[in-house]
Amino acid sequence: MKVFSKILVALGVTVFLLTVGIKNEVLAQCDPGYTHHIDTVTVQGCLYAVDLCIQCTATHPGKVKYNSIRKLDDSCIDTLDPNERIQQVLSQVSNWAYVYFNVCPGNFPPCEPGPPLEITFSYPICWYMQKSATEDQTWYLVCDDASCDITYELCMKFPEQTVQRTEISRTYTNFPYSCTEEGFNVDEPTLPNETSDCYILHTPCNPDDGWDPR
Repeated sequence: MKVFSKILVALGVTVFLLTVGIKNEVLAQCDPGYTHHIDTVTVQGCLYAVDLCIQCTATHPGKVKYNSIRKLDDSCIDTLDPNERIQQVLSQVSNWAYVYFNVCPGNFPPCEPGPPLEITFSYPICWYMQKSATEDQTWYLVCDDASCDITYELCMKFPEQTVQRTEISRTYTNFPYSCTEEGFNVDEPTLPNETSDCYILHTPCNPDDGWDPR
């Protein structure tokens, strides 16, 4: 009986580890042609890991999609609501210079005669929070496939030798989105594996006064 019990315990641990591994693997997947990129940024002194997929092509050096965000230490206290936290994290990785220096280096064509290159940021609209089962961390995960897609043209101005960025489109994908709750109204999870309600991330497509990526 004791041997059988040990086998059951071992099997349970194995299933748990496989489940965690499968979850992490799903979160890290990117579509073909995209590079998986994880970085750590600081918001009000707290560390967050942001998980991205970035595609580099000859004419479009930067199609950026966002998979998840993870607060690395929940004991670090800030003054932001969940919507503001995501805004602050994504604003640090949502510019041409970040993409250029980290994943898609290359040369920008002159603005005259052109043509310019393009870069697109695809911001998920609906998010939820989940408390980690094993660590004092919180995941910020996407709960809807709706997104705000913003595309810019990039070219090099001469004689200044500065990069000129011009917005050319701002559209919704998979509209309408399902979430209606504002981030400041959502209860944050405190127990292992506990999740929050789905809430809105305000992007430049559905703006508030908290974020304008440059």
